[in-house]
Amino acid sequence: MEKEKLSLNRVFIEGWAAFTRRPWLSIGGYLLGSLIGSFLWPFIGGPMAGGVCTLFLKMARDDNPEIGDLFSCFKDYWRWTGIMWLWVAIYMVCYALIMPLLILNVMSFGPDTAGNEPLTIIRFFIIHILLIFLLMIAILAAAARWGFAFFEAVEGGGVMNAFRRSSELTKGYRLRLWLIMIVLSIFANAGVFALYSGMFVTATIAVNIMTAIYLDLKRIKGSTQAIPDSLPYTV
Repeated sequence: MEKEKLSLNRVFIEGWAAFTRRPWLSIGGYLLGSLIGSFLWPFIGGPMAGGVCTLFLKMARDDNPEIGDLFSCFKDYWRWTGIMWLWVAIYMVCYALIMPLLILNVMSFGPDTAGNEPLTIIRFFIIHILLIFLLMIAILAAAARWGFAFFEAVEGGGVMNAFRRSSELTKGYRLRLWLIMIVLSIFANAGVFALYSGMFVTATIAVNIMTAIYLDLKRIKGSTQAIPDSLPYTV
């Protein structure tokens, strides 16, 4: 039996619908969650990320979301902090693969290159941009496999279990997810051209679309409920 394809049209429509139903809650929740999560992120970044996922999942299901959902995961502080730090470790592995090449490129730009300076500067920046692009590709490849760990953790279970379930959920769809994430990353950052303020709108829409993708994958893989009907959503 041929597996069902992940419909880009459907997830974009569902993500946009979730945003337009509650645009101010979407933007306000994302903005507040991002700002608070960025403040002392090693200590509160995990629970705040879990709160953002809880809020956006409830908005996608039209299940009485409220701004207080952002803080619903602090009661399970250590689990969410563990999930965040495991994600940090994955990021660090991606950086470790590319960072030596970035350092070598910087070291190659030395005094002995002065004789051919314009060409050397151009080459330096081209290589640097390509290496940073490769870094982003590596991070998005990891996200295409484990990117739904926070969403899965909303359903409960341990740290490793959330990453395992995300890996199982994305199996067979990772290349497509990787391409989608590249497009969504560009779209999310496009708001920077509107004096940065527009980024909160584009990034919020992108999170709504990612939430719709998660729910659609859950449906395709045979789980009709992405999060249990009973509240609270954390264990």
